[in-house]
Amino acid sequence: MNNFGVCVAWHNPKQIAKWKDAWGLHGTPDWLFLEQDTDKAGCARTKNKAIKRALDAGVHYVICLDDDCFPAPLVEGSAMLENSLINFAEDHVTALQPQPVQMIVPTSRPLPRGFPYRQHTIKMPVAASMGFWLKNPDFDAVRTLAEGETAGQFAFLQQTIYGKMFPLSGMNFAFHRAWADEAVLIDVPRFDDIWMGFIWQKIAYERRACFNLQGPMVTHSRQSNVWKNLQDEVRYLELNESLWSTIYTAPAGLSASELRLRLFGERFDSPAVVPAPPGVV
Repeated sequence: MNNFGVCVAWHNPKQIAKWKDAWGLHGTPDWLFLEQDTDKAGCARTKNKAIKRALDAGVHYVICLDDDCFPAPLVEGSAMLENSLINFAEDHVTALQPQPVQMIVPTSRPLPRGFPYRQHTIKMPVAASMGFWLKNPDFDAVRTLAEGETAGQFAFLQQTIYGKMFPLSGMNFAFHRAWADEAVLIDVPRFDDIWMGFIWQKIAYERRACFNLQGPMVTHSRQSNVWKNLQDEVRYLELNESLWSTIYTAPAGLSASELRLRLFGERFDSPAVVPAPPGVV
């Protein structure tokens, strides 16, 4: 058995068939965990089910992809695919190996006295790897309406991050099973991965682990509707403004499960228990 599992949540048969065709898949290999949202449970719960299946199967590394994420061209605009899904997964596994993180910074230019000439990094374990997206960036609804579906000038900040909070996209990410308690999406539309990421970052930084935003890229062909996204997002925008700092300043030593319980109650995966901002229906 492969030491990795690829997890994909889906609901539209035509879309998942298109996805499998794009990746050159004929049939469903034992390392591919496709989870259909048969009862409209939503993205978070369906992804969590796929992840649990992969973990229960004993895989060491879990790779999560959305069903509108296709292979990235070798050269943007060309027809040649960069790699197969197996190679893609292996690239994520490579990105999950310990990475150098710059941990000393200068205070002036030119560089001041005392700043090392060569040794600027410390190698750290990686809590999760994340890959970026060609074609359609992972924008929120307001940004999509302002910038358009495809941003003309979009910069990928491919780097390792330690100590800083950031929006982790759940469209294309991977982790080792040791981080299974952190890799639980919160069942809140459009913020399921973001809020998962804030909790994950809190725990990872306490364990002196970083995040590697240099995972393999995909071509994102957005399937969601921007107006529906706007309706989903507006309920939680105000809460999202401060939630990251609430999590960052939470007492040290809490597990991801304990943080979810404190933030969202017993049914942490239910949007019904997440408080909407005052005055927002």
